[in-house]
Amino acid sequence: MHHQCHTLLGQGVEGDACDFPSAPGDVDTCAYGYRCWNPEGDIAAPGICAPYCDATGKLGDACDGTCVLCSSSDRWGLCMTGCSGDECNVDEFC
Repeated sequence: MHHQCHTLLGQGVEGDACDFPSAPGDVDTCAYGYRCWNPEGDIAAPGICAPYCDATGKLGDACDGTCVLCSSSDRWGLCMTGCSGDECNVDEFC
C-alpha cells in the first residue's frame, strides 16, 4: 500500500459535503479518519465524507452501517449506509 502525508484541507465529518480542491482523488476536505465519497464512484466530483472502518471489528469504533472493504486491504474500508458490496463504489476512494 502507498501512504503519503498531507496537510488536512478541511474538517468534514460523516455526511458533510466534501470535494477534492487539489488533484482529483488525492487530498479531500474531510477530517482525519474520513474520506470524500461519491455514490456514482466519480473521484473528481463533490461527495460526502464517509468514515473509515475496521472490517475486523478489533480496532476503532463500530460501523453503524456496512464496512465495505477497500480493494487494497483485507481490513480497512469505508462505513456505508444505503448500499453494500460493489454497488457502493468504494474501491477508488480508499
